[in-house]
Order: sequence, then C-alpha cells, then structure tokens
Amino acid sequence: MIEQLLNVGKRGKGALFKELLNLFQKNAPPSIAKIKLFLEQHDGLSLSHEAHSLKGSSANLGAKHLAEICQTIEVLGKENRLQEASEKISELDRVYLESLEELKKLIPV
Repeated sequence: MIEQLLNVGKRGKGALFKELLNLFQKNAPPSIAKIKLFLEQHDGLSLSHEAHSLKGSSANLGAKHLAEICQTIEVLGKENRLQEASEKISELDRVYLESLEELKKLIPV
C-alpha cells in the first residue's frame, strides 16, 4: 500500500503520500484526544467509533501497529470493557509518535 502511494506521485516525489501523511498528522492527535475523553466519560460506543476511524486512517498509511491497537480498543469499547481499553489507550500516544516517525522516513527527498 505504501509503495503504491509513493509511486502514484513519482513525478511529484510521493506528493500524494506526503499529503495523506500531513492529513494524518493533523487529524490523529484530535482523534486520540477524543478516544481518551470517551474513556473518561465511560462512553464505550463512541470510543469504539473513534478508534475505528483512527484504525482506518492508520491502516491506509501502513501504520500496522497503531491500527492493531485501535482495533483492540474498538472491540473493547464495543464490549464496554473500559478498564482493558484504558490499558491499550495508554499506548496510543507512544505508538502514534513512533509510527509517524517511521512513515516520515518513507517520504522521498
């Protein structure tokens, strides 16, 4: 998937991938904040929906570890297993930042 995104913008040196990464970088932190807020509010369903959204954008860019954590949070939220979700949510910031750094390395210079 990542190679396809990079190749689409061959003449633009991965312009499409850069644009998608910029959108991800802009939208992921507010999404993570919402996930944390929904946890505080004990709103498993909203937490699940927000985790699903972040999972999709993460997977589309190839951030597999982040997508996997979001998948777990999504399921736990749906099942209202919020204590377990809390443990996974505590990993979100770190894994997001690690994923972002790895994705930035893929941008052609």
